[in-house]
Amino acid sequence: MEERRTSTIVKHAHPDYRLRREASRPAGRYTAELARELEAQLSRTWSPEQIAEKRRATESLSSASKRSTAGCMRVF
Repeated sequence: MEERRTSTIVKHAHPDYRLRREASRPAGRYTAELARELEAQLSRTWSPEQIAEKRRATESLSSASKRSTAGCMRVF
């Protein structure tokens, strides 16, 4: 009986591990909205370098505003 139980546990251990491992990975940043934005910019003959620079500038502005408000306390 004990061998059977151990065998069942072993059979399920690897698939369970794989599911946990897959769930722990970040989803990534590529979304349908991002794809539409990139397609629109490419259709307007933007170069990949122009698109990347625009995204970097936009992301740095949004992260800067998050940093500037991160330490603020709300007073009631």
